[in-house]
Amino acid sequence: MSLVRSKQRQSTQQIGADAERRAAWFYRFRLFRILERNWHGGKGEIDLIVRRGRLLVFVEVRSRGKGSLAASYETVDRVKMENVIKTAERYLATVKDDVDVRFDVVAFDVGASSGSRMRHYPDAFRPHADLQRPWLRKGTRYK
Repeated sequence: MSLVRSKQRQSTQQIGADAERRAAWFYRFRLFRILERNWHGGKGEIDLIVRRGRLLVFVEVRSRGKGSLAASYETVDRVKMENVIKTAERYLATVKDDVDVRFDVVAFDVGASSGSRMRHYPDAFRPHADLQRPWLRKGTRYK
């Protein structure tokens, strides 16, 4: 039974890696430069960090298989958004120039007959104002 789980997990990981690769190509075709893939900061991870000019985009890539009841974009809940934002703030601490920031979601849903369908949600979510720590977003404009 563990061998079956191992094979299933491997295929799930392969689906995720393929979705991230396809999302990277999606941004490359739109003249974005891929800065990071699977960037880890603290406890969080950002799937893709891309840039075009002053625009810095943090991308969450989601994929779901044939038997899934929920669409892939529906799995990006409030907790996941907060984790991505906190991790993005850690990354922004390393960026020296003034940038515009956007948070995107790229979702892949694998269907039985239609293959894989990609949906792009630009500016999918935004950080809320933090009156306790307003200095975190100083010099950064969220689009």
